[in-house]
Amino acid sequence: MTAFVQEFERRAGQKRKARGGHSLESVLNFLFDYYKLKSSEKPFHFDQDIEVDKWFKCKDGWSVGISCKRTLRERWKQLSQADRGTLSHFKIKEIWHIITFDSDLSDDKIVRLGEQSHIFYLFDESPVYSRCIEHKGMKSYVRSLSNLIEDIIKLSK
Repeated sequence: MTAFVQEFERRAGQKRKARGGHSLESVLNFLFDYYKLKSSEKPFHFDQDIEVDKWFKCKDGWSVGISCKRTLRERWKQLSQADRGTLSHFKIKEIWHIITFDSDLSDDKIVRLGEQSHIFYLFDESPVYSRCIEHKGMKSYVRSLSNLIEDIIKLSK
């Protein structure tokens, strides 16, 4: 497991845009397999333009989508149009974003998307994460990347 964690850190820190998100997605697939977490297809009749890499079903029948990206910039405009009503219509509880390069993640983006049931998983040592968890309005929308698997298990089992 130690070797895997080191490989995860190397891949997650990948700075090249072309490989960063794909590497992170393959690590997420490994974690799902390792912890025997079942991912699912997108919700039935889902025709919205929300690109999500992984879905898992919650024990209450709703789904959570996980987006693996180097930066949010790649999906910002697309995501800002997916309001809470659209997500509720398709029984999507939340969209989780695993962001590996968060320097462009502004307070405005966090709050705007957070109010629409988007959660940001950031590295524990990230200055953005440290700033957000101390902020009254943003701490509900950011979580530690080290808690990702535990959070999935809580919702899905």
